[in-house]
Amino acid sequence: MFDRNNLEELAAYESTKPVVSLYLNLAPHLRSTPEAYRARLKSLLKEVAGQAADEDIAAIEDYFNKSFDWQGRSVAVFSNQAGGLWRVQTFAVPLRSSIYVGSRPFLLPLVRLMDVYGSYSVALVDQQTLRLLHVHLGELVATQRVEGEEVRRQKVGGGAAGRSRTRGEDPSSVTQTTVRSNLKTFADALAAFCKQHQTEHILIGGAEPTVNAFREMLGQPWQNCVESTFNISMRASDSEVIERSLEIVLSQVEAGEAELAQRVKALAARGGNGVVGVDDTLAAVQEGRVQTLVLVEGALPPEVAGPAIAHVLDHGGEIEFVGEESALGADRIGALLRY
Repeated sequence: MFDRNNLEELAAYESTKPVVSLYLNLAPHLRSTPEAYRARLKSLLKEVAGQAADEDIAAIEDYFNKSFDWQGRSVAVFSNQAGGLWRVQTFAVPLRSSIYVGSRPFLLPLVRLMDVYGSYSVALVDQQTLRLLHVHLGELVATQRVEGEEVRRQKVGGGAAGRSRTRGEDPSSVTQTTVRSNLKTFADALAAFCKQHQTEHILIGGAEPTVNAFREMLGQPWQNCVESTFNISMRASDSEVIERSLEIVLSQVEAGEAELAQRVKALAARGGNGVVGVDDTLAAVQEGRVQTLVLVEGALPPEVAGPAIAHVLDHGGEIEFVGEESALGADRIGALLRY
């Protein structure tokens, strides 16, 4: 499992020889034709011919020709044969195909990946059962199932069951008490699960009335960790739950990106604390005025984006990425300014 420690290890690596950082998207609709992946790989390697060492290009070609199984949604390769670096990592979530050569691994796509998909927990709940899943970068890390007390559906009427009830007992009241008890047990189980896996983001799935009642049972800070709720069958497979949850996570990220890009554009248009375009934004970066640097993912070469990002971070600023389809797409870069 790729985590922050792995990212930090790669970030600490530096060499006097060129390091190749390769990212290859493995679109599912091309799964039956890996030749398409190979063609894209060949094109990427051609882009860095003359920059990357021949032994690194050869090592990458040899790996994909002989060892790679073409599974997953994307793969990252870091190679510096002269310096002893060789790292391959596949992911269950997509990365944009790209390649970079520099003195150290180019990690911004992975930082972006961690920010977008990261780790989260999913709780599927009904009146009698709780299913918990912890997901990291699109992969299932842990599961847990909790069964509550059986919720008996008692009929109200003059049948034998009705005559056998204790005088004055309301079957609907008995059912509601059982459901409340189950949901309280489930809320405690979710809290323990989230503590164990250091969860900061929660999605809750199930029928809306039960989901809403369950959410109200959650104590702080878990209520504040709930990012979204969605309708799904308790019988859904783990893979279906992960797929649905990833769609929700990505849609939320895209909505946030769109809002941020629009805000930067609006502020820049009226002369406020916003700026767009390469020249004006980089000038603001050098002046130390940037609070949040906003980049269209993959739109700028590393030799431009890298120093700008480092400068903003050194001055206590933040970095955000947005998609090409956002309002900032044509400008490629922008920023929210301190003043």
